[in-house]
Amino acid sequence: MRHRGILGLAAALLLVNCILIYSVPGTAEPNQAPSIKNTRCFTEDSSENTPYTFYISYQDTDNDPPSKVVLLLGSKEYSMSETDPTDENYSDGKEYAIKKSISAGKYSYSFLVSDGNHTTQTTRYSLEVMTSFEEFFDTPHGDLHKVLFMLTPIFVFLMVAIILLFHRINKNLSKLIDAQVKKVSGEDIRSSDNKKAIGKASGEDIRSSDNKKAIGKASGEDIRSSENHGTNRKDEDIDEGEAGSTQGE
Repeated sequence: MRHRGILGLAAALLLVNCILIYSVPGTAEPNQAPSIKNTRCFTEDSSENTPYTFYISYQDTDNDPPSKVVLLLGSKEYSMSETDPTDENYSDGKEYAIKKSISAGKYSYSFLVSDGNHTTQTTRYSLEVMTSFEEFFDTPHGDLHKVLFMLTPIFVFLMVAIILLFHRINKNLSKLIDAQVKKVSGEDIRSSDNKKAIGKASGEDIRSSDNKKAIGKASGEDIRSSENHGTNRKDEDIDEGEAGSTQGE
């Protein structure tokens, strides 16, 4: 009898335990925090004022829609927008994006999402936005560009020096040519004056020669006149002698 009482008590306790177990409502699985997938940043180039587009994929295993999806850039917060409004399945991931033009500088950024119960944030990423001038050197040939940039002032200085040298040489040549032209012109003038003087002297010589010829011609005429006069005189004397002889007879 005693054993039966113990067994009955044990059976009663087991029944109560079963009743308690199945009578208490079951505890639901806890809500899971959302996760962030496929983070990326895209831009045409890394220079300032070029739009940057940031992407993430919001994923929630409970299929809870996000209450907050933001980009934390530096100390500022920017809300991100869904890229496909028709997509309502958050359990396999839904894409959000934001496009921003960023001034030159170094930044850190991260993404933060919340489903209203839990908040999830990524680690901080680094972002450097360069000026157009800096980007020029940030290339596979950046070192060469730097060398060329450093040599540019020297090249400009040499070009200016060469231009000034050529200008000075040209100026000196112009002076030399002008002096030579003046010298030649002076010699031509003197030569012309000499020619005029020679021509004048030649004219005077010609006139003198003509005068001499005229004088000689006149002298010859005087001589012939004198001879003719002498001949006539002689003839007259002969005629007078003959006349005297005739009278004497």
